[in-house]
Amino acid sequence: MSPTVIRTRILSTLAGGVAAALVLAGAVSAAAAPAPTEVAIADTGATAETRSLFAYLRDQQGQGVLFGQQHATDYKVGTGTATPSDVQDVTGDLPAVFGFDTLTIDGGERPGVSSNTPEQNADLLGAAFVAADAEGAIPTLSAHMRNFITGGNYADLTGRVVASILPGGDHNADFRAYLDLIARAANAAERGDGSLVPIIFRPFHENTGSWFWWGAANTTAGEYKEIFRYTVEYLRDVKGVHNLLYAFSPNGTFDGDAARYLETYPGDAWVDVLGYDSYENSNAPENSDTWIASAVTDLAMVTDLAAAHGKISAFTEFGRNGDRTIGPSGNKSLNYFTDLLAGLTADAKAKRVAFMLTWANFGGGQIYVPPVGHEMAQDFADYYDDPYTVFASELPGDVHTRTATAAAAELGIRIVTPASGSRVATSPATVRVKLTGADDSAVTAASFTVAGLADDTAPHTLALDGDGYWSASWAIAEDDLANASVTLTATATVGADELTATSTVTLGAAPELAPGVIDDFEGYGDDAALRTAYTAQNTSSSAFSLVDVVGGTQALKMDYSLAVGGYLGLTKSYSPTQNWSGDSELHLWLDPDASDQRLVIQITAGGLAFEGYPSLAGDAPGEVVIPFADFRTPTWQNLPDARLTPERLADVSKFGIYLNQSGATAASGSIVIDDIRTDGDGDYYDPEAPPTSSEPVVVEDFESYASTTAARAAWANRGSPALRLDLATDHVGSGEQAGAFGFDFTSDGYNQLARWTSPMNWAGRTQLSFWVDPGDAGQTLLFQFRTKAQPGQAEDTFWNLGYPLTGDGPQEVSLPFSDATIGWPSGLDPALRPTDADLADVKEFVIMATQSSGTAPATGTFWLDDIRADGGTATEPEYPAGTAFTLDDFEGYADDAALRAGWNNRGDAAQLSLETEHVGEGAKATAYSYDFSSQNYTQVARWVGGQNWVDLDGVNFWLDPAGHAQKVIVQFRTGPVAGQSDDTFWNLEYAFAGDAAPGYVHLPFTDAVAGWPAGISASERPSDALLSSVTEVVLMLAQSDTADTSGTVYLDDVSVGPAVIVIPTEPGEPTPPSAAPEAAGSDSLTPELENRIRLASTQLHPGDTVTVYLPSGYSGEYVAGVLYSTPTVLGGWQLVTTGDTISLTIPSDIAAGSHRLAVQDADGAVIGWVAVTVSALAATGAEGELLRDAAASALLALLAGGGLVAVTRRRPRGARG
Repeated sequence: MSPTVIRTRILSTLAGGVAAALVLAGAVSAAAAPAPTEVAIADTGATAETRSLFAYLRDQQGQGVLFGQQHATDYKVGTGTATPSDVQDVTGDLPAVFGFDTLTIDGGERPGVSSNTPEQNADLLGAAFVAADAEGAIPTLSAHMRNFITGGNYADLTGRVVASILPGGDHNADFRAYLDLIARAANAAERGDGSLVPIIFRPFHENTGSWFWWGAANTTAGEYKEIFRYTVEYLRDVKGVHNLLYAFSPNGTFDGDAARYLETYPGDAWVDVLGYDSYENSNAPENSDTWIASAVTDLAMVTDLAAAHGKISAFTEFGRNGDRTIGPSGNKSLNYFTDLLAGLTADAKAKRVAFMLTWANFGGGQIYVPPVGHEMAQDFADYYDDPYTVFASELPGDVHTRTATAAAAELGIRIVTPASGSRVATSPATVRVKLTGADDSAVTAASFTVAGLADDTAPHTLALDGDGYWSASWAIAEDDLANASVTLTATATVGADELTATSTVTLGAAPELAPGVIDDFEGYGDDAALRTAYTAQNTSSSAFSLVDVVGGTQALKMDYSLAVGGYLGLTKSYSPTQNWSGDSELHLWLDPDASDQRLVIQITAGGLAFEGYPSLAGDAPGEVVIPFADFRTPTWQNLPDARLTPERLADVSKFGIYLNQSGATAASGSIVIDDIRTDGDGDYYDPEAPPTSSEPVVVEDFESYASTTAARAAWANRGSPALRLDLATDHVGSGEQAGAFGFDFTSDGYNQLARWTSPMNWAGRTQLSFWVDPGDAGQTLLFQFRTKAQPGQAEDTFWNLGYPLTGDGPQEVSLPFSDATIGWPSGLDPALRPTDADLADVKEFVIMATQSSGTAPATGTFWLDDIRADGGTATEPEYPAGTAFTLDDFEGYADDAALRAGWNNRGDAAQLSLETEHVGEGAKATAYSYDFSSQNYTQVARWVGGQNWVDLDGVNFWLDPAGHAQKVIVQFRTGPVAGQSDDTFWNLEYAFAGDAAPGYVHLPFTDAVAGWPAGISASERPSDALLSSVTEVVLMLAQSDTADTSGTVYLDDVSVGPAVIVIPTEPGEPTPPSAAPEAAGSDSLTPELENRIRLASTQLHPGDTVTVYLPSGYSGEYVAGVLYSTPTVLGGWQLVTTGDTISLTIPSDIAAGSHRLAVQDADGAVIGWVAVTVSALAATGAEGELLRDAAASALLALLAGGGLVAVTRRRPRGARG
């Protein structure tokens, strides 16, 4: 693989100009393309810099494509390099476009902080825009907004969210509050000269899919347009934000069909950038040619539209995900980036996209740009070297200084509510009308009329309300709420112009169908009502209509025109899900067209798609019956053995009808479908009923495999980094064979294998049990099992159960399902645990080894057998104690660059530098500089590979405040606490005074408070289970003194180890105890006190005088030394010197052999002891230097405002908290 590549080419001068407007069949009307100095910008009041950016991007089309990446410098996966960006590591340059997301405001993504308020995070986001601008990049902002009904994340599909946040909706105020935060971030993007950084804002993206709550299956086209328009108008006109360009970015594919692309287009008055999102997700092809060809076709269409509308075109998201996600190695299509660029530049239209942005290198399986050393890094370097790509250093200096004027806004009118395609279920309804390009004071008349109701023909007068809408209350007769469609026409007179707009809506609640009836199509008053109930897939909704059939009833007509390999369809979703388990077959009436195309009836049940295939070979109409037993999963799900079990049929979430082109030539025609229902005698399954069986379900016993090859084939469901599976006959739980799992963490911190288990019913079982021989692994075993999606979610649920691979010899272990936490998807209620309904359909089982200890072997083997779901008594895992260690003493860094690379996990370690004067022990420390002028904290972080911190009591460090009064926060990351799905970040805080002297600080784990995620009780503390695998450490400085905005403090000797006993001292001369010291009993020399004192050497001789080093804080106290085996007090009371030392003389007549040397305080309590060996020969050499090892953390003491305070003793082993 190539090293960092620095590009030396020089781009040709960028030409201006824009193509003449195109006349497109089926496109919405568009204004003529503006003159080069005029921009068709959505915000006519935009700042000069924002207008200039529009002009640059518009004129850049066809001259070169800007490369962008989401979170370009916030996240990276590469290691061992000093830059914060994988792109910069490979190319020496930064992306020309930096992507950010509103998740930052919630603290869910950088630069947001989970413990901040949304307002603080909005300010950080504004600062990030400024920082990106300073790097020469153009910032964009996407919006993964929470579900405003439930509070769930963007993938929570519960409720009709868009309708609820439109004006008049129950959650409109919540949505406005969210937009207020976006406005705050945009207004915070202020440069030093007072100008605002222009930002491309891309809300409600990928709306043509159904994975977001604003997607096609969850809102109507009319509602989508209105919420997009409302968002623009609120930010622009209400909040006065004028540094935004607005991007519309549905997801492919459209097969080049402009009409379908424009079905949800909000309009020129609200859009500046016409975008397109597309990801390659199938890993079947060896190259990416098919996906590239599809993307190029659609991008050519998008650039045509942009030219016709005077807008900017962009490839707003691209990349490889799903099965095609870029892995550490073994990837197909290694020339992905250069092949994609070649495909774009070979098409005169597609090459006109202004920029192309890929997603973030979040890690954890998400790689979109290959890091240095990756097998695809050279291809990305070649992509960078191509003269047609533009990166940050190559943007011209006038991106924000071009002269550009805003074209006048066109006069227009629209009906905001009820939005076209929506359903009005109750009376009265509020009609809201909005004018654009006109002052409301110029309106002389405004009204609306209703077409389709015989008793409602008179105009309804509209009046201007306090929210800027022309509105009226519309009373609808009860008899008119009959599931029929009507058309509202709004009219407004503005001077000499009369403006009109229409909205077609369905009146009345959705029809209720009889049990077992999927659809009989009788309840729809017209085509519009039908199209409201279904979501068109890969086609326009106009392909579906109602038709009369014999007997005078209505049916569904599907018109199709399919290219080779094409498809179209319609779907309806169920929330809550439906229970069809009491039936055994699906019935429908079909009038085929003898085309022999592939008709697909698709049922989504238990989170999986199942398909039946009625024939279109003949033309005779009649009833078709498909037994549920004949349904199969589509090939793309890779589950050939899955079936429509009663458990799955009890959880039907979607029904769809598709037509796939099946021949060698394009096809067109129409078919008619009616009376779709379920029937037959099925085995009814009630997911809420108590389970009737709790017999063990064997997941894997390894007995059925004839060879290791066969076992590996069964467990080949996940790619690299893979565990190495071999059949074993010498380490078995029962039977003849077990699985030997070899791991190798030299490249990755985890290895995994998986197999499909579907269908597997664990309902009624309470735990996962297994036999394990951990060998010498010393790492962590993680089981993951996959079940159906949770209500309101589009993705399946992955549950985690972990167990440490420690202990002596084989073990029988049971892990209760009540301890299973959600590993994916993120954002779910952390209190969720798998129910019997979930456990009734376990689809996939994963065995994973994760690196939990840097001291344990990076390679090794463990053995598993008899994995089963059962109902026995769970075994409480035991977690061995960790070993005290120094996390960083800063001695091993050659220079500042090496230091920063070691603490660069958050991409912001530039504030660290090596220090040689302000040090604790040794020759080096770190100088930690802070600047709180733009934010009130700074942080550095490093991965620690899953270290075991059990029974180590706390974190220690040496601190020199250097006259500053701020706060140190040591944050460490563990797995999720009970009731949470996200990893937990624990905070240990220490506020220091400006006049505090340099010294050691100890922060016990008993003081650790969860900083993230939200909702964890302040009384929660990290358990041994969590401390057994610490994965990340963060050192933060937070502002305490608001007057002190910049400075430097010094840190050294960061370690993890036992608590330090610190005895407070009072001023004045100490007085020795009146009584002579008496030796404590030998049972006082407990294991936790061992090595709490130190000698230069534990090899002693009769008559030696040795220096004993005590824990910090005993200076000025009286102590006594005692030598055991027969307790012998070594002299009388000793006054501890300033250096926390005393001198003791070994008796000259002491017997040779092993002894224990202890020091006890004036109350007779043992401070610490150390094992020593006395030889028969007298010492002749000078005393050696103090040995420093991992246990030196016992010498650290707690500084609090410059004074020393007492802390509790370390709890005994076995006293678990």
